[in-house]
Amino acid sequence: MSNHSLTPDWNAPGIPMHQTWREIGNIDQFRWLSRGDVRHQLTLARDELGVRHVRACAMYSPEMAVWDYDLEDWRKPDEEKTRRANWQLVDLAIEGLLELGLKPIYTTCFTPTGMSDDPTVCWPDKNSTGLPRDLQSFLRQALEPEPADRYHHARDLEEDLVRFAAKRPVTAR
Repeated sequence: MSNHSLTPDWNAPGIPMHQTWREIGNIDQFRWLSRGDVRHQLTLARDELGVRHVRACAMYSPEMAVWDYDLEDWRKPDEEKTRRANWQLVDLAIEGLLELGLKPIYTTCFTPTGMSDDPTVCWPDKNSTGLPRDLQSFLRQALEPEPADRYHHARDLEEDLVRFAAKRPVTAR
């Protein structure tokens, strides 16, 4: 393991820093893993720098079409279309890394709300990056600009908070 020094005060002695990310490469967008130039750069990083793992962000971005409309619904208006999970492009990107001898590190930031709220989705409580729907409803009502639209009494607010903490539905909608 190599040591590096950071010296914000140029006259002060350096402080050793142990590098723990030596074999990790980073790709800003998951969708870029399918680009030929990126695959070439990853090959060079593997061969010349010893990169063995690749971390890629935004695997749920719209370009990856993970959370998209069913193909059968293509003629329907958007509000009538059915959304579903499709892992094909993610699988292809991961297979591409494995073919290069690189191990993927998954980053599931920016999960579509529909994926985290649907009970049929795998790991719904682990993929959500947003606030749970009931907490959003609770906060929306508590912070309404018009006093008449807020909770009428502090005990109503407290009861909803207790319901939320107990994983029961809140009254705010």
